[in-house]
Formats: sequence, C-alpha cells, structure tokens
Amino acid sequence: MRSLPVLVAPLLLAACAGSWPAQSYVSMPADSDAVVLAPALSDCIAEIVPPRSAIALPAQTQDEGAAMNAVLTDDLRRNSLTERPDGIVLTYVVAPIGRDAFIRVTASQRSCAQYFYRASDNALHVGGPQMVLR
Repeated sequence: MRSLPVLVAPLLLAACAGSWPAQSYVSMPADSDAVVLAPALSDCIAEIVPPRSAIALPAQTQDEGAAMNAVLTDDLRRNSLTERPDGIVLTYVVAPIGRDAFIRVTASQRSCAQYFYRASDNALHVGGPQMVLR
C-alpha cells in the first residue's frame, strides 16, 4: 500500500508543472504537522537555490502560513540559508490530500515537491522522495 504514494506523487507533480499560484498557501490539519513539513520545505529550498543563498519568504495572510514561516526560518539556517526581504523570491504550497499532505516549493523557474502520508498514530511521515524540476 505504501508504494501507491510513490506512484501517485509524480503524477501530482506533473499535473502541477504548468501553472501554479503566484502566492503561497498553507493548510495543515494539525499544528504538529509543521515539525515534519518545515524541514522538508527547507530541504526542497536548498535543492533549488544556490548554496548559502538569502531567501525571501512569502508574506502569509493566514495564521497557518505565518506559523510555518516562523518554524521554517530555523530550518533554513540548518541548510546554510538565511531569510532576508531582498533574497531570492519563492513560493510554497502545503496542501492536504485527504488525510495526507503534499508540499511544493518554487523559486527561479525551479521547483521541488514531496508527498507525506498520515500513519495510524495521526503523525505525518515522508511518503516519497523529493522531486526536483530544474
């Protein structure tokens, strides 16, 4: 059953490869999801921007997005990235897929996505590899 997300995730990424929202969007069913998703977002960002870059995190209009930005800032430092208003502009989407979740980060014509599944203990777990489009 776990192979299903690995098969579905590339299809989701392919469907998203065309147009994508110009703004960031975050929808997390549980506050604890940020602990799993923020490091994954940071790792995706590190895959699509040059090393030691300054990143301009998108302004968030919803509370979940602001909370994600706060957690994400610490994870960026782990990847030798900094958050600055004049940095590389990026957008990211954290979206539920049923009980599971999907992330996508876009910066400078590059993108990275990853799928997560929710286990029986209600915690999110990585459900597939990072998929990077350059």
